[in-house]
Amino acid sequence: MIQKWNIRILMTTAILVPFLFINIVFYQSIYCPVYLEDTSSNSEFKNQLDEKIDGLLNTFHVPGIAIGIISNESVDYIIRGKSDYWKGVQLSENSLFQIASMSKTHCAFAIMKLVQEGLVHLDVPIETYLTRWTLPESGFDNSGVTIRRILCHASGLSLSGVPVQLSMNNLPSIEEALSSANVRVIFEPGSVYSYSGGGFAILQLIIEEVTGMTYDEYLRAEIFQPLNLTDTYTDWNESLDGQIANGYGSLFLPIIKNYIPMKAAAGHYSSVSDMVKWCNLFLKGQILLNQTIIDAMLTPQWGENWGYTLGFNYQVLNNGSLTIGHGGDNWGYHGLYRFILGTGDGIVILSNGDRGAALRTEILQKWEKLMGGSSLETDWIDEKRDSMLFGLYWLVGSIILVLILFILNKLKIISFNQKEIREKFTKRKRLWVNIIRTILSVILIFGTAVFILRWGWLNGFFSSRPPIYIWNLTMPVMWLFWFTVAIHYLTFNYNKIVQISKKHQDF
Repeated sequence: MIQKWNIRILMTTAILVPFLFINIVFYQSIYCPVYLEDTSSNSEFKNQLDEKIDGLLNTFHVPGIAIGIISNESVDYIIRGKSDYWKGVQLSENSLFQIASMSKTHCAFAIMKLVQEGLVHLDVPIETYLTRWTLPESGFDNSGVTIRRILCHASGLSLSGVPVQLSMNNLPSIEEALSSANVRVIFEPGSVYSYSGGGFAILQLIIEEVTGMTYDEYLRAEIFQPLNLTDTYTDWNESLDGQIANGYGSLFLPIIKNYIPMKAAAGHYSSVSDMVKWCNLFLKGQILLNQTIIDAMLTPQWGENWGYTLGFNYQVLNNGSLTIGHGGDNWGYHGLYRFILGTGDGIVILSNGDRGAALRTEILQKWEKLMGGSSLETDWIDEKRDSMLFGLYWLVGSIILVLILFILNKLKIISFNQKEIREKFTKRKRLWVNIIRTILSVILIFGTAVFILRWGWLNGFFSSRPPIYIWNLTMPVMWLFWFTVAIHYLTFNYNKIVQISKKHQDF
């Protein structure tokens, strides 16, 4: 039989371990944060960022970051931290990052080249170009799904994020990936904004259908090589392994390497230097698309202060300036780029940690404020303080609960053994009681876990920050584990409760 002190230690550990973890993870953010201040010039912004970037990496718990700041004709790079955190390998200008949804703008550029060549048209049904896969019936008018609407996320298509695979073996074709992900129309095309990675997967298929080349071949030969984007790739391959910065989650735990069949939506890799080149192609001109096509590509399609052009996100600053670019968020990789056509300014931010999303926003907010003001504000550190406060409440409550249990045991109201059960039930009845308790406990634990997973998946928590979300999931599960131990080994002395109650009444 398990000794009662072992049971106490087990229950106490199960309650307190999650909160010790939270203290470790959030320590830098809460107790010694580094902030960026408002600046009044590009040089001041660059100098402050260069001076504080190490502190920012510690505050936001990010392994590494690569930043390119474009100002008229000059480019300044700020690159700090680790490409491989545990081996101490430093980031460089040529380190590759998974650029996630920024891939969509490469795909959009390729599509607009096909528009320029007359191979596709923006406003005809996409089914005009598809032979290997058909958009499934959904009750909506599929003929309303056009390339223009896909590019500005008004197509009504499903699949905001895109699925990944953990192995290169048996990667599906793009049409197989579209079918398995059940990409379909879920809103009337043209009626609402509906961000769709599935739509860009369809564009990937269209590129292959109309060119007779694979998506990789077409972008390499017709886009990346002519534009001198020598460090940009549509997918992972073994030759790049040493050049790709590892992605990390909480406590700098490396993410599981994954592969994305829907490459156009979120699967490209690039370096900060190549992403700076990409911005400069729009700021200074390029050799592939004529100005009419470029103007059409960068013209807002919907929205007032925020919205989408043909493939790009835009935001209007307080002074009327239009910032154009795109963000990207995959497991362990978060980044963005923005440029302003009228001033020649731009910024690229690539990071290889799950909290890079918050650090990216902190830097972008200060840059946009310098460029002309923005309503965007960051409150990540305050949110984490609130989260820690909530965690501390749980910690204090847990300690109080453990103390109450010890006191009740001391008063002989409860017992940490099964003596009462052994005396009350025969051996066969005890067996059935324990079986029923175990079954109910398992149902309770797994039912709660499934509910939380489902809730997190529907709200996007699992896809956007899986490591911390999975850990948060374990907290209530550990509480339920404690409950399971309790119902097996805690018994109540009802007679003792009655005695205490009578003494209280007599008094």
